Amino acid sequence: MQAVGADDPEQIGPYRVVGRLGAGGMGRVYLARSKGGRAVAVKVVRPELAEDREFRQRFAREVAAARRVNGVFTAGVVDADAEGDPPWLATAYVPGVSLDTAVARHGAWDVGPVTTLAAGLAEALEAIHASGLVHRDLKPSNVLLAADGPRVIDFGISTATEASAITRTGVVIGTPGFMSPEQLTGERVGPASDVFALGAVLAFTASGSGPFGTGSAQGLMYRIVHGTPELDGVPAALRPLIARCLAKSPDARPRIDELLAELTDAEGAAHTALLFTTAAWLPSGVAEAVRAVRDGAPESPDAAPTPPRTPPHGAPTTTGPRPPVPHVPPTPPPAYVPTAFAGGPPGGGAQGVFGPPTPPPMVTPTWGSPTPGTRTAPVHGIPGGPPRPSSGRRGAIVGGSVLAGVLAIGLIAWQSDNIFGTGSGSDSGYGGSSPSYSAGAPSYSDTPTPSGSAPVAAASDSPSASDGKADLSGQWDGNYVCNQGITGLALTIEQHDDGTAEAVFSFYPAPSNPEVPRGSFAMEGTFTNNVLTLRATHWIDRPDNFDSVNLRATYDTSTPDHLDGQISGASCTTFSTQRS
Repeated sequence: MQAVGADDPEQIGPYRVVGRLGAGGMGRVYLARSKGGRAVAVKVVRPELAEDREFRQRFAREVAAARRVNGVFTAGVVDADAEGDPPWLATAYVPGVSLDTAVARHGAWDVGPVTTLAAGLAEALEAIHASGLVHRDLKPSNVLLAADGPRVIDFGISTATEASAITRTGVVIGTPGFMSPEQLTGERVGPASDVFALGAVLAFTASGSGPFGTGSAQGLMYRIVHGTPELDGVPAALRPLIARCLAKSPDARPRIDELLAELTDAEGAAHTALLFTTAAWLPSGVAEAVRAVRDGAPESPDAAPTPPRTPPHGAPTTTGPRPPVPHVPPTPPPAYVPTAFAGGPPGGGAQGVFGPPTPPPMVTPTWGSPTPGTRTAPVHGIPGGPPRPSSGRRGAIVGGSVLAGVLAIGLIAWQSDNIFGTGSGSDSGYGGSSPSYSAGAPSYSDTPTPSGSAPVAAASDSPSASDGKADLSGQWDGNYVCNQGITGLALTIEQHDDGTAEAVFSFYPAPSNPEVPRGSFAMEGTFTNNVLTLRATHWIDRPDNFDSVNLRATYDTSTPDHLDGQISGASCTTFSTQRS
């Protein structure tokens, strides 16, 4: 706990502030006391959220739902004021330490304590889901450890916050290493998403490291969607359960009741509270820290940590190809990422000549040495502005794209050359022609040439005619993914009878990447035998220092309103769109 500063309030509603507990994506959290002396944790909403009237309405609804949660292992809502200036929420104060702090200071846990923790967290999620809520942001810092069991906090309010994030840049919800694939790809988020997060939390507790490594938010998100969880550091007895929780498909994950049946005793006790009769359920070092907080002697930040248990097979290493690194003066990556995007469903796409995407290494450093920039040209677009249409038939396509608008929030128009280390002297192993951001002077070319290790096959100059069974002409809205993060996609296609096709590829920012500008470029290619292949030809509206991408897709006539495929470029993977 920190002392109250000059910019902190002395009073929040009826509660007197006595210290600052921390801060998160929604706002600051304070320790406060009621007039009768009851200790509560009060979360004060951030000013930019408080200004949003719709957020206040959603916040009030979510708080009302959260009040219905009455689980043994949840920190219940005791008071709130959605109309306050600013709005605030008070929950029962838990005298303990957070799980992330406990693991950082005292190391990974053995099988017994992890299993007991899993049972408590599963019962907490059961209570949350029974009230019609999905937590959406279960992570170690949202798990408090007390002598009589864990407490899950911050449930029931993420939906209101993330909904506001869609309309406000810079507001981001969720923690990359503990988010489910469906949260990152814009699919429906339900209780199974919390099961995935539970698996990630248990892997972190049992090994001391998250199952998808460490590093930048963008690298973590990529590995969650496309990579295999690293569980070598998890004790063998726990791996099967955790691996099932971390299944990519929500339907493949166990239900909470199935987990509880597996984790509770053989007689099938309905509740796990009897496991938490004393602090003995915790590792000894953590139990001592919890007792100190409970007895009024908070653990010192400088306390010597307990030597961590060495994972049986070591922690994830930094071997493998170098990850994408920005080459501009660094600003720290966001600690949180939105948990809901309005893009279409993710597409597996046709593998074709591309093969599976190359995953980034398990550790993604944030910064690297600059690569000399070589581009020198004017900027051809203003971030946030619509693409400028050209004349002729392509101009008509662009006009349609602008009128249709960009409504999906998706997976990034990313910045490749220098971010992904493809410039001169790079040893990254990545190449690409996707939207890229360079430290050098900008340049412009009317005929961008794709580069890199896995380009899309160029369209033939003399294509065979289309089979005539499908027509892709029109607007397709969705998203695409590269290693960096998230960007929306509006793809406008004009198909011709001779098997050729033209398109405009328009991209735009998502809340997790508010600095990504809008831009668009023209494409040409073929659509034959239900296979669409498009290559970039020239820019229409080029943001400073951005490059283009190519794409390929196999059109499935059984799902005529969906077009999913692959994006070429350094560590770019798939795109997914839906007919507008």
